[in-house]
Amino acid sequence: MAIVAGVDFGTLSVRVAIVDSERGRLGSAIAEYPLHRTKDDPDHATQSHADHMRALIESMQLALQAANVSGDQIASIALDTTGSSVLPVGEGLEPLDDYYLWCDHRAWREAALITETAHKRNQKLKTRESLLRTAFVETCATMSTSVCYRIAMLGEQYETCCSICQFENRKKHRR
Repeated sequence: MAIVAGVDFGTLSVRVAIVDSERGRLGSAIAEYPLHRTKDDPDHATQSHADHMRALIESMQLALQAANVSGDQIASIALDTTGSSVLPVGEGLEPLDDYYLWCDHRAWREAALITETAHKRNQKLKTRESLLRTAFVETCATMSTSVCYRIAMLGEQYETCCSICQFENRKKHRR
């Protein structure tokens, strides 16, 4: 018989379940913590480490009471958090500031610029790739394999040239 604790940190609360490997769930509890917003910035959304730890202690104590077990009976603990939370930490993994949550959108302008730049770059790469593929096909069909090899080295992988021109003997391309 092994007793374990499962802990799930969500956006507004932490949930703890105490589970026995033979008997199933023995008890559970929930403790809430605040989401910090500001009136002057609707994109602001953070939480404090102290609030999370207070809620963890509270919910763990309540879950242990509900399960009628003591903390020293817990063999292991599994933790789950909101995956996109950002926790700035310093030496010793001590939090330096509040947690930035998934719903904190203060960097939306920067995110839009990054997305726009990526789309432009991808379009340039697609155009370049199309031109290179055309050059591969024309060159491989009409010129020597050494020219094909040099074009392949311009930016595409070596095998790309071979797969496009479909030389039967690919060893001719290797040096």
